[in-house]
Amino acid sequence: MSDKMELAKTALKALAELEESVKIENIIKDNKIEFIVDDKTYHVRKPNGTEKLEIERERRKEYLRMIQDDTYLFKKQWIEKYKAKGIDIQAKENQVKLLYGEIEKTLLRLAGVKEPKDIDMLKAEIEKLRDEMHGISIETTNLLSYSIEEQLLLHTTTYTTYLVFEVKENENWKRVFDKYENLIKAEDKATELAFYYINYLVYYGAGHELTSN
Repeated sequence: MSDKMELAKTALKALAELEESVKIENIIKDNKIEFIVDDKTYHVRKPNGTEKLEIERERRKEYLRMIQDDTYLFKKQWIEKYKAKGIDIQAKENQVKLLYGEIEKTLLRLAGVKEPKDIDMLKAEIEKLRDEMHGISIETTNLLSYSIEEQLLLHTTTYTTYLVFEVKENENWKRVFDKYENLIKAEDKATELAFYYINYLVYYGAGHELTSN
């Protein structure tokens, strides 16, 4: 690949990362995401030091419970079982990588065209490739959703939400749920949004150093 093509590829990647970063930063303020449902103000926030320790203890406890239960399997074990039934997850993951590569190549072609019809054609091609890639990714995720790794991640994220999901009352913030079990049973709009937004905080924290209040 020429130096020019390599530079274009790097620029496109940097632009995508910048757009995602701006999008996330626009909703995260002071390590919190605030939202209103039925005239009540809620937020989810980054856990403080004490809460982080509690989350880690809960994670270890849940992990120990899972590995002592023979009905729970690691991803690698699920992959082996699926392969025995003719479902090759590794091949699906390789296909996703190939499609991602095709998307990158098509983006580079898009950066070099000016004719509206060519732009529309390449945009449609990219959309088709993305749909195919996302479809395979979703299928793979669903197939592995009962693995220990995925179940542990789900439990940890849910428990984190329980600790940091708060409602504003008389200028003070208090936990929405006094018991973890009550969060699990809840099906209201505010809780649904809390689960959605906590993933932004988790994602953002993975690549940025934030200090908890």
